[in-house]
Amino acid sequence: MIEKIDISSLRIGMYVQGVSKTEEGYEDFKRFIPVRTTEQIERFIEDGVRYAYVFMDEAADSVSPFCMDESLPAEERFSESTYKSLASGEPVQVAEVVKDHASEDRPLEEYVHPTAESQAPDTFVAESPRVEAVPEPILKVEFKEEIDRAKSINEEAFAITKEFMNDVRAGKALDTSMTKEVVVSIVDSILRNKEALLSLAKLKDFDDYTFTHSVNVCIIAVALGECMNPTRAQLYDLALGAMLHDVGKMKVPEKILQKITSLSETEYLEVKKHVDYSTEILCSSTGMSDDTRCAILQHHEWYNGTGYPNKISGKDIHPYARIVSIADYYDALTTRRIYRDMLIPSNVMKRIFLLENEKFDPEMADRFIKCLGIYPSGSFVEINTGEVGVVKATNMSNLMTPIVAMLFDSKKQLYPKSFDIDLSADEERRIIGAVNPAHFMVNFDSIAL
Repeated sequence: MIEKIDISSLRIGMYVQGVSKTEEGYEDFKRFIPVRTTEQIERFIEDGVRYAYVFMDEAADSVSPFCMDESLPAEERFSESTYKSLASGEPVQVAEVVKDHASEDRPLEEYVHPTAESQAPDTFVAESPRVEAVPEPILKVEFKEEIDRAKSINEEAFAITKEFMNDVRAGKALDTSMTKEVVVSIVDSILRNKEALLSLAKLKDFDDYTFTHSVNVCIIAVALGECMNPTRAQLYDLALGAMLHDVGKMKVPEKILQKITSLSETEYLEVKKHVDYSTEILCSSTGMSDDTRCAILQHHEWYNGTGYPNKISGKDIHPYARIVSIADYYDALTTRRIYRDMLIPSNVMKRIFLLENEKFDPEMADRFIKCLGIYPSGSFVEINTGEVGVVKATNMSNLMTPIVAMLFDSKKQLYPKSFDIDLSADEERRIIGAVNPAHFMVNFDSIAL
């Protein structure tokens, strides 16, 4: 959230959104300015600035519970070294994900949507690319035009995922024919308007985590992949791998997957075997590219080589797997589970940023944050007026000013009908922070977007 502090309290590492020379009113920079030197602070003071409006994250004052939450599986916690770095008092702000690219050789637009000439060899490139016929172009549409179609696709994907997962649990061979059809629909919807399916991925309130997680990871992975100038066929292969990434968990005892207390070491090792089980399942499956198989079998490999099952590191991990790894982590932590509440998306974005080079490919992580925004679609945010809304679309030119569907008034009463506000065009309203939707007694399915 944004907090007003005396200029004497301003420190290196903070992020300033605005300054004021008087008690009331302030100059809004429209973006966060990182404080990197004491000279910056001295210039503010010399200019007569009395107050600074800085970004303050709820986790900054509570490092230990945030970073070392023992209720999370080991793979979802910060490393000991990262924790010690944070605990030392070094400021860590969500706004840090908006890095200062002024010193980089290429512009931000090129970074987010690289041209063929600017792409590095380790971006979104399949290891065994295949020739495809030029498909019919997919035209971009507005959110309101895509949302109903996206709802139908989401429901169909859930039903098909539940069916093939239960078939695998029952010992049947994996049949990917129906899955392939629905991932084509998901990819095409993302290409028309990615915000529609992304908003549903966070608003739908299903209890069947295993099935909804597979669908959500597919949606999120495709949204990230779409930012990297892939071919349509590459997106289809990525989507199929993301949808099937946890198919091996159907061979893990259900009592372990549904356990509400901490897993024993033996149980945790059994969960990790789901990748081996996936290998067995895929051996008898046909009609799947090697790239898709890599996405499934490598999505738990960590960038620093400490993941599993084969401790592959860096660019040796298939790019599809690096994408699915981020999508898997993001959805897992932003989804309510029976043993813990969901985490706010912006906080999870910060975790992803902090885990660059340790768990995640730093280039993929940066692209993910820029692609989805600091407040991704589906995030609940509080406005300075006291109103609360849900983010519908990201503004790529300023990640702090998305389009928000306003749901609750300043007294936190549900509006009779939601309405959209484009914060980039509204000078009166601005986001002061993300909020947990669990604090609002509302049925997500009843929210009309």
